[in-house]
Amino acid sequence: MEATDSIRVHATDPSGITRMGFTAVKLGTATVVGGDSLNFGGASTDQAKNFSLKLNLGLLVPLPAQIVIQSFAIDGAIALNRGVTGLSFTTPSPPGASRTDTVTIVNGRTIPLPAGGTIADAIYDKNTQELYLTNTTLSRVEIFQVANTAFVANGIQSAGPQPVGIALWPRDTLGGYTDTIVVANSGGTELTVINVGAGGPKQILWRQPLPNFLIEKYQVINNGGSYSAKITVSDVSDRPQYVATVCRPSSGGATACHPDSVFAIYSTTPTQSSSPPFAGRATLRMEKLTQTPAKYFGHLFWEIGNQKLDINGDTLRVEEIRGNTSTVVLSACAGEVIDFANFGLGDSTFVRNSGNFTHAFMGEGGSIAASFARVMSYNAQLGISAGVFTSCTIPGTPVTDAGFNDIDNGMSPAYNVSDFISNTGVHVSSIATNFNGTTNAVRADSIYYLDAGLRLAATSPTAVGAPGMDMNYNHNFSPFGNCTPCGGSGSPNDRIIFAALPDATIGVYDTFHGAQIGSISLRDPIIGPLRVAKDPLGNQLLFGITARGLVMVALPAFVNPLPTALH
Repeated sequence: MEATDSIRVHATDPSGITRMGFTAVKLGTATVVGGDSLNFGGASTDQAKNFSLKLNLGLLVPLPAQIVIQSFAIDGAIALNRGVTGLSFTTPSPPGASRTDTVTIVNGRTIPLPAGGTIADAIYDKNTQELYLTNTTLSRVEIFQVANTAFVANGIQSAGPQPVGIALWPRDTLGGYTDTIVVANSGGTELTVINVGAGGPKQILWRQPLPNFLIEKYQVINNGGSYSAKITVSDVSDRPQYVATVCRPSSGGATACHPDSVFAIYSTTPTQSSSPPFAGRATLRMEKLTQTPAKYFGHLFWEIGNQKLDINGDTLRVEEIRGNTSTVVLSACAGEVIDFANFGLGDSTFVRNSGNFTHAFMGEGGSIAASFARVMSYNAQLGISAGVFTSCTIPGTPVTDAGFNDIDNGMSPAYNVSDFISNTGVHVSSIATNFNGTTNAVRADSIYYLDAGLRLAATSPTAVGAPGMDMNYNHNFSPFGNCTPCGGSGSPNDRIIFAALPDATIGVYDTFHGAQIGSISLRDPIIGPLRVAKDPLGNQLLFGITARGLVMVALPAFVNPLPTALH
């Protein structure tokens, strides 16, 4: 049970019920830790009431802790007969009468969703002290108010069709953000930008339409000395799924986000209309967030498949379609070569941004066609090469091509996008990244910790079958010991990650050494996203989705017994 749960006491007596209640005692002691009772007029011979446990948690911590619950009732007879479960009644108790119950009190408080549905993603805003959750089934964003531990009944109903991913709008590269959220609408082809702060209702500010991309295989055909270009088009008119936000400051040394440099990094969910070899395969993309159509700018992250040294690949050409306008954003002139058969990603690729909005991390999840799951990292500080129109003649032929040849230097190169999982039969179920993007975690058959360059540094063996995980809010370590703070500077108590386990516990792990250092018991297993946040007082909160709703846990202070790194 959770400390805020209720119990039901039911009593019958032909003399009428005058008083009924219960007591709770810590197991193995005489210490009363909770209880309640009610008086009645004695007219009713059958009485049932729900009682709050009213536990004194100060006498029970640390949780889990066991208590013994014993109910009682007093009748209206002259002798005031008292019946107590588990003890001898004044009159013989009937066969099968209830006895004392021993229950385990665990962490957390579970609040049902206001209208049901399915939660896909969540983000916490410490400014508003609210948790925002995408309810994909009901096409709305739920609002959970931490201050009064309650959901707003109607949530945000203007969140667009079937929202999945959600992210905050960055204000600077120090971790500041405005009270605005960005939602990826998997039921459409747009991102929805929503105000959640003061100065207006919590509703849509604008919808950002997303472009379509044509992924093209460019080949030069020699037919008896007559050369021509053959372009094989794959239409990947996918819908956005998970989303992260990053930004670039206005100039060197500045930290405030440039108004024209806030970007959404998003994965897509494939549609049945996607052309082979992208049927059932997703892509990664970027979109500048702006209300001005003339400033729209998008990018398909072809860089993750770049195989210039792969003689088995084919030359890539990419067209962007916005409305009635088609633009070649990567021409054959660039000479980029990819393996088309393995370029597409799994149909549920996760995307998260670092707490300071300078990095993003992506993990290939869902059904994948490649022999292993892939991960990608993004550094927003490295910039984009775009806007230079180029025309060329294909060497040794009269065939020409032209385009803009946009390159995003922040995406991890293809040779870094590699296998990190020991058991390729287990798919990625969740990812996490820390405040500065230097530690990235992937959940599969184990938890894998990678640096910003996607090098595997440590592994935590853990159970499969549970999805969510998130790092300590103050985590800014690297999994290697060659920088500051890395594994050796700062408090090792901040160097931890929380991962849901299928047995209704949260495992607590050190991300530098990979060892488990603690656990948190819950009533129900986490089956959806898990997020760790910090309230204005500095307390850390954990949120997770269970079959009963949202569970909120006030995280205890964990002491990491493992040493810091030696330099």
